[in-house]
Amino acid sequence: MPRRGFSTPSDTTLIDSSPASHMNNARFCILPIFQCLGNFKTKNHHHALIGKTVADDWKQFLSAANTITHLKINQSIVEEMNSIGRSTWFQIARQLGSLPVFPSLRELEVENLDDSIQYLSLLVSPSLEAVHIHPPSPDSGRSSPKKSTHLVPPIKPDDWEQAFEALVFQISESVPKLKTLTIVNTPHTSASLLKPLARLSKLHCLELRHMIDVKDFNDIRPILGSLSNLGSLSIDFQTPGLHPTALRPLAMDNFLPSLTGLELIGATEVVFDFVRALGTKVLERLVLKCKSSSFISGHERSEKTDIFTLVGSRWLKTLREVRITAGSSELCDIELISNFGALRQLCLEGCIVESLERSMVSPVTKSSCWRALEVLKLPINYPISLQNLRSIAEATPSLSTASLNIDLSIIPSFYATGPINHRLQTLTTTGNSEDVHRSQRKKDRDKMEFMLDVVHHLDLLFPELKLLSSSPIDNFWNEAWKVLRLCHKIREDEEGRKKLKSQLLDS
Repeated sequence: MPRRGFSTPSDTTLIDSSPASHMNNARFCILPIFQCLGNFKTKNHHHALIGKTVADDWKQFLSAANTITHLKINQSIVEEMNSIGRSTWFQIARQLGSLPVFPSLRELEVENLDDSIQYLSLLVSPSLEAVHIHPPSPDSGRSSPKKSTHLVPPIKPDDWEQAFEALVFQISESVPKLKTLTIVNTPHTSASLLKPLARLSKLHCLELRHMIDVKDFNDIRPILGSLSNLGSLSIDFQTPGLHPTALRPLAMDNFLPSLTGLELIGATEVVFDFVRALGTKVLERLVLKCKSSSFISGHERSEKTDIFTLVGSRWLKTLREVRITAGSSELCDIELISNFGALRQLCLEGCIVESLERSMVSPVTKSSCWRALEVLKLPINYPISLQNLRSIAEATPSLSTASLNIDLSIIPSFYATGPINHRLQTLTTTGNSEDVHRSQRKKDRDKMEFMLDVVHHLDLLFPELKLLSSSPIDNFWNEAWKVLRLCHKIREDEEGRKKLKSQLLDS
């Protein structure tokens, strides 16, 4: 007999009567799994196991739970977990013994760590290959949690750190297949809590963002050094505020020997010395975002090195993607790029670009990586004239995406240029709109005439352009794109007429 005031599972309306199919529904719910148990009762939106669990029901519960391979813990799931009640979780855990709730789980995503951390030990499965811990994204459409009285009280701040440390320890001990781990913006944490991760010998991808500051660097270093199979690493070092620290130099021997992808955000000194310390010889992707570093005490950059001199001496034949954001005092001698045989994407922001024009007209350009480059972004503080834009186009026949500050102060003669058949698909202009208007006034021409000259040059260079945009948005370039699309349409119509005429003559 059901306990008075509690309903049976049939009283709860489900989107799909099948627990397995419901768990994979767009609106994921955890309750259908528990509703396989006949003694799982509901009262006032709270749930509990009442009485003894029948063996057949338990078998159905395990069967349904075994179908779940991906699980996202968001606010709605936390609400459901809280409504189930701690005593019920204890009963489930006792019956499971050392087994996880979802034995086939391959990917676990947690976007509400504060509220769900007390449940995660039940969800960690040896079958896991990826774990992502991060706050809700701004576009996730997260709604405000419902006002309700939970059977499970919020975890105390003093207990949070212990729970997080226990979770990390459990992952390191019981998830031997883990290949990907992402931890973003977790409060109350320090790098010392991540020490157990050194046991994850199979870990291939590690991302740590908004949780480690420079003073934790010495703690995280030996952890990383133990991950000999790590192929991709992303770290965002936070500022230490009022607690500056001296950093111990890194040992280069065998430090991350298998790394193929690296993203570092932090003080210039830390970023450069980290790159200098790498032992890998197979790096393919390098993303560096250098911040002002005056807050670091006792640690100064060992030497002032051009960025491409630093990376070029190590990975000339392997780097395929380089993205560097640096201060205006950092040098990027772009002529050195000619030696990067495998490079396909080059994006630079903030830094001082040197030798671009010399590199473009150099004889080595014809046999360098420029001809294979597919993506190019140059700093906004490096304006590109229309003439140099043509040089870039001629030197990079494979370029499909470009982001450049186009200088319109000088418009070359059409008779001195002529068309080229470049395959560029996307062009983004990054200059100041006032510079465009100043160039127009300097030419003493009306806006439309000036725009038509610019559009004519772009059409001569990039006849296959699919998108012309500006960042920040500028009305001049928006209007120029409308005119350029009209040029493309006229050309397409003309080609259509030629084909039609040819067909008529053949007939």
